[in-house]
Amino acid sequence: VLVQVDQSGAEALIVSYLCEPGRFRDLFLNNVKPHVFVAMNVFLQKWQVLCNDLDVADFATTPIPELKNKQGWKALEAVIKDSDNWPAQERYYYIAKMICHASNYGMKGAAFQLNVLEKSRGQIVLTKAQADEYLYRYHSLFPEIQQWHKWVIEQLKFTGMLFNLQGYPRILTGRFDENDAKDWIAFCPQSTVGVITHVEITNEQKYIEICGRGVTVRPLPVLPEPVTYCLDTYGTRECDWDILANTHDSSLTQCPTDDSERCAKVKHYLFCQELTSFRGEKFRMKAEAQVGRNWGVRKEKKAEEKQKEKELTKIKYIKKKN
Repeated sequence: VLVQVDQSGAEALIVSYLCEPGRFRDLFLNNVKPHVFVAMNVFLQKWQVLCNDLDVADFATTPIPELKNKQGWKALEAVIKDSDNWPAQERYYYIAKMICHASNYGMKGAAFQLNVLEKSRGQIVLTKAQADEYLYRYHSLFPEIQQWHKWVIEQLKFTGMLFNLQGYPRILTGRFDENDAKDWIAFCPQSTVGVITHVEITNEQKYIEICGRGVTVRPLPVLPEPVTYCLDTYGTRECDWDILANTHDSSLTQCPTDDSERCAKVKHYLFCQELTSFRGEKFRMKAEAQVGRNWGVRKEKKAEEKQKEKELTKIKYIKKKN
């Protein structure tokens, strides 16, 4: 079977810790999906019409830590997520997701307008006025993000160098061009996510090699703590796994069917790496595991049980790490 583990929150989670503590980080601390929260606020009037049995305006003014315990929140969240299945111009959840990615890296209205058009393959057409308004509303919700943008550019201009959260540098070798600002802003989150996956794959391969295919190596070499933890916790029995893919924020491994639980738990643990912000704040990446016989995520329930077994399905016994 195939076992895939994805970073949960990934770049957005990292952005929340690169910024000063604020509402954006509160979303992750309280397990409120950013795309749902943004869609609710940016398209507030739409939900007031579509969900007239809920006081949507009250949700918009409710402190983030109280949202998930508020009556009616699950119903509103479900409707917002379901909008991904509506006609293109009404895919408010998808548009909110695009707003998040664009705003977190300082994209301007015209570029955002074109980006949505390209990513939706011409189905979602925004006016320049709409694009500007959506970005403005986002930054009104999370002013700390633009403050972080300014800090990044100041650091770059002053030192000519930026680092990701694993300490790897990116050096400015020429003159700084304002048109490239979004690429420099995106460097730390995107690079950090990529390195997390590289580290996971490296440690997973070490685990596989130590376990061998029925052979345990003695004496054990010096190993990173996460690999030692996995050996102590999940054992050193035969490990007939093959790492198949690195997809930036996730990795894919194939393993025997009866070993999928161990494989998923090892990969999940290795992905939940501890990181430290530039202010010394420690946090962990979160992760989600899926297993199936086909490398395609099931998006809707199928009637045939055999079909369900073929597609990647979330593993419920593995919880996200806070």
